[in-house]
Amino acid sequence: MPFPYKKVVVIGATSGIGEAFAKRLIEDGSFVIAVGRRKENLEKLVQSFGHEKCQAVPFDITQLDSIPHFVTNITNTHPDVDCEWNPLQEMLDD
Repeated sequence: MPFPYKKVVVIGATSGIGEAFAKRLIEDGSFVIAVGRRKENLEKLVQSFGHEKCQAVPFDITQLDSIPHFVTNITNTHPDVDCEWNPLQEMLDD
């Protein structure tokens, strides 16, 4: 079954599972808004797939006071986002 979402925000897209998930989504046809702390890793992702398939948004999700501005920026820039993937939720809940 194909992934049903067309525009996905992927938190933690600079390495590991987040990066692999972002790549898979792009390969399967989703537009990915790749979020992470390491700007150089995000830029490599965009270089690999192109601006028409992904956008890099450097952001440190642990900066809790900045999250409202981050969310506003994303939703204003991409009002058609239909999925957000955040593998860091457990860490933030602690």
